[in-house]
Amino acid sequence: MTRRYSEKQVADILGRAAELSAKEGPATGASLDDLERIAIEAGLDPVAVRRAAAEVDRGGPAATKVNPLLGAPTSVVFETLISGEVTDDVFERVAELLRVRFPSGQASVVGRTFTWQMERLLPGGQRSSERINVTITSRDGATAVLVEESFGRLAQRTISSGIALTAAALMIGVSGGIVAGPLLVGGLAAVGVLGAFGAGRAVFGIKARARETALQALFNELCQAIDTVPVTTAAKATATAAPTAVATASTKTAATMAVPAPATAEGLAAAAQLEQLEKSRAHSLTTTPPTNAEQASEAAVEVPLPAARR
Repeated sequence: MTRRYSEKQVADILGRAAELSAKEGPATGASLDDLERIAIEAGLDPVAVRRAAAEVDRGGPAATKVNPLLGAPTSVVFETLISGEVTDDVFERVAELLRVRFPSGQASVVGRTFTWQMERLLPGGQRSSERINVTITSRDGATAVLVEESFGRLAQRTISSGIALTAAALMIGVSGGIVAGPLLVGGLAAVGVLGAFGAGRAVFGIKARARETALQALFNELCQAIDTVPVTTAAKATATAAPTAVATASTKTAATMAVPAPATAEGLAAAAQLEQLEKSRAHSLTTTPPTNAEQASEAAVEVPLPAARR
């Protein structure tokens, strides 16, 4: 019989459990299975929990370091590791998605690694040497997704353009008839260069953060487009299929061998005569040893064979 506790005992047990839990330290966390069970009890969809966990695992940039001089990161990397391997058509699906977003990109597949690169173009159509790299590697039961871009050339182009415009403006002002001493001219030049650098730094920060946001959106879209198949399930299905087929074939063979041949009248008569002979021999062995005449009589018994059917 299951013991039942009173309300006071329940309160004492729970209070003591809380004290022991506080002494042992906080829990290490919850697994995805625990979260799914909690979600089911709360009326939530477990699929939504898995998607939310995947988004948390992806997180933000894996290697984003803000350059203190430029005020923004010079490169950004998003990466994640998904359990399971992708199917054969996933690479084509990802390539089509990227082709729609960036028509000038180039994709290649080597073994189980998908690589895609896209070089950004300048407003005039010239190449900028600024590339977006996408790498998807699927092996050993996991799929790694990596999206990265470097902003170094963008920073160089943005800041140098601002300084060049400021220097040109100063040269135009001096050549226009501004009469001042060397100290004033040098001061104006220094202030102009610093102002141009500050303006270029601000513009670069805006552009870098905009590209980072767009790159994260692309990364999330790629992860959602990837369908994975757990390798353990596929391996188990393959391993159990062959033995099942062999067992079935063996069962059928044994059943076929166990089926008796159709009986005939001659065969039944011969079997009855043999059975009667065995009984008589067993009886004679238990009483007296057989005489020479009996042995000769038994040896002379002929068992008719069943006639072949025509």
